[in-house]
Amino acid sequence: MKHFSYPLLCLVLGLSLPAYASSDDWLGKLVNKSSSEPLPPELAFSVKARRVDIKTVMVDFAVTPAYYLYKDKLVIVLKNTTGRRIGGIDFPPAVTKSDLTFGDTQVYTKPFSIKVELAGDGTGPITLLTHYQGCFETRGLCYTPQSATLTLP
Repeated sequence: MKHFSYPLLCLVLGLSLPAYASSDDWLGKLVNKSSSEPLPPELAFSVKARRVDIKTVMVDFAVTPAYYLYKDKLVIVLKNTTGRRIGGIDFPPAVTKSDLTFGDTQVYTKPFSIKVELAGDGTGPITLLTHYQGCFETRGLCYTPQSATLTLP
């Protein structure tokens, strides 16, 4: 397996480099939660899905320290999935944050999982479309809404 440096990976993927990526200590700053340089949203937050059983999917969100996701900005929908619908979504408890833009709001500051119950009798792959929005606490920077498409067999 080849290993690539973060700047090279960003170049290959067409991502913009954070200011610290060209410094000698880019890795240390990448993982240092006290860094004042924001991470790209795909590094600050990640989302994956896993099948628990025929009717249950867990959507796992990773949240980097010093970042948070808004609970009320999280949306999960089925996409191009025939014969199934979402029967219920179970969000875990969130913490209350006094946000300068939205006032008191519920946020997730640590990794968490959302339970998605499926209804219907469709077969085949399941495609979930997730929408979410988060912020970088240290700089008070909020990202534009993000989306991820997750397909499970």
